[in-house]
Amino acid sequence: MKSFTEWHNDDEVNEALSISQRRAVGRRMKRMKTRIARGKKIKQRRMADRTQLQKRASLMARNILTKKLSGGKQKADLNVAQKIAVAKKLEGKKNAIRTLVRKLMPRVKKAERERLNKFRSKSSDN
Repeated sequence: MKSFTEWHNDDEVNEALSISQRRAVGRRMKRMKTRIARGKKIKQRRMADRTQLQKRASLMARNILTKKLSGGKQKADLNVAQKIAVAKKLEGKKNAIRTLVRKLMPRVKKAERERLNKFRSKSSDN
């Protein structure tokens, strides 16, 4: 069994969850919402590190492939069974996700720089 730090630092996203696992994740996130909000507020002042940017690019890549596999529908518009089916298909496309991440990284970095400049200019106006 992996320790928490090994699990937390694991780059793979294992998205194929059962319905009960999805509900458990939802309950856990509801409990942690204030901690998450406080952490976001602190971290929004700093540039995201490389691993965080890679996670964002990976999420973007997964969303792009999800949209392709679901016939142009957004992930939010799919029901749970469809999400599970798409997640299983995505597990076989790890190489495609990796190449998409590499292509998306410049766009993610640029978006992060723009976000940081916008935040800093907004905070200096106040």
